[in-house]
Amino acid sequence: MSLLIKAKDVNWHRPEVTVVDGSAGPRIDVAFTYGEKSNLMIGRRGAGYHSVPHKHESEQLNYCMEGSLWMYVDGIAYLLEPGDFLRIPAWSMHWAWNRSGQSNLLMEVHTPVVNLSHVPFAVGLFGATEDPRIDQARKNEYVYPEMQEFTERRNHGDPS
Repeated sequence: MSLLIKAKDVNWHRPEVTVVDGSAGPRIDVAFTYGEKSNLMIGRRGAGYHSVPHKHESEQLNYCMEGSLWMYVDGIAYLLEPGDFLRIPAWSMHWAWNRSGQSNLLMEVHTPVVNLSHVPFAVGLFGATEDPRIDQARKNEYVYPEMQEFTERRNHGDPS
């Protein structure tokens, strides 16, 4: 392992994540690295991408790099546009919906490191004398579809 991974060596992955309707529709492409205390994820969400509500014990900091993305945190909707930052506190119910016709590029930092069993393609950035073992017992829960529907209708109206 190394403290550095070069851009040419980063493999983007399309994890098997659950989207709202369970379809093979727009997904997320991810590059994911981690250290001892935090991880960094870059996610490209295609137009129409719509994740399911979830929460985890990691605090999450987001930076919108390209496009726009609606993020919902504990029932409140936030529109992220290029240059915007958003913090999601630990254990806060959240999800994302790319309601635009363009892809979105979002940088996410999670502290502590999320459960790496969900991202087997993650690349650890460790020096030769460091122990790269990370606690794998962290939780990630997917729940509350009723909150999702209520929040989206309140913010965007009836989608039909």
